[in-house]
Amino acid sequence: KRDIAQKDVETSLIERFLYPKFGPGQLWEVVARKVEEAGGTVRMQSRVERVHHAGGRISGVDVRTEDGQTEFVPGDMVFSSMPIQHLIGGWAPAAPASVSAVAQGLIYRDFITVGVLLNRLTLGGGVDGHGLAEHVSDNWIYIHEPDVQVGRVQLFNNWSPYLVADPAKVWLGLEYFVNESDAFWQDDDAKIIALAKTELEALGMATPDDVIDAVVIRTPKAYPAYFGTYGRLDEIRDYVMGFENLYCVGRNGMHRYNNQDHSILTSLVAVDGISEGKDRRAETWQINTEQDYHESK
Repeated sequence: KRDIAQKDVETSLIERFLYPKFGPGQLWEVVARKVEEAGGTVRMQSRVERVHHAGGRISGVDVRTEDGQTEFVPGDMVFSSMPIQHLIGGWAPAAPASVSAVAQGLIYRDFITVGVLLNRLTLGGGVDGHGLAEHVSDNWIYIHEPDVQVGRVQLFNNWSPYLVADPAKVWLGLEYFVNESDAFWQDDDAKIIALAKTELEALGMATPDDVIDAVVIRTPKAYPAYFGTYGRLDEIRDYVMGFENLYCVGRNGMHRYNNQDHSILTSLVAVDGISEGKDRRAETWQINTEQDYHESK
């Protein structure tokens, strides 16, 4: 019997999995709606500037809103999925110098996706959106050729056909692993799109003439790196554990290269602990600590 769980298969390499019809963002749209239905408020385009604390508790945060105003938001329980570098950098009063040094020394890799809409691919002998899954069954393809900069290509049609408005079209994501300090990150969108078109052709995947449209999406701090001051991360963990109502969760909130499912699980475990009247924060820091990422080998 085919098992959707595939418990003995590496998460990065499983061939069958559940996936939201309109992509992962659909999950968070539902979460936001449920929060609002329960009387909560979801603030978009806002940034936490300061994290106020006293007596071993977080009292609230200063939030800069979309219109540039700053507002203090109190909180009984505070969940942080922001990069640890930003969290500790916004501490008020400031964290001890040794803790601040570890936080500021953490290193990240940044990420650029170039979404490319095409009439067809030359890959697989030439195919449009209707026949893509039959000829090219992969959801993503890692690129190892040294003469291109793209590191991975997502085939969004194969994730879910509902991600593409016109099922005859092909919707790709060319992914570039970069640093914010790189000249490439600073390039304008037109230049990056031009490179993506050139590299698609160089890889034999598509021709520039088949490109209908494209978009560039920059994601800073997409990947927490395991160098810099990462070896001293336990100092951060021990420090934040001293604030009884602070819950660090998620990939950046814990500076851990977890898959999305494990990142979500850290929040679920934390919330379960609150519901049970237990402090399960130490348990959240143990989620997926023994996993290897075979996709990188």
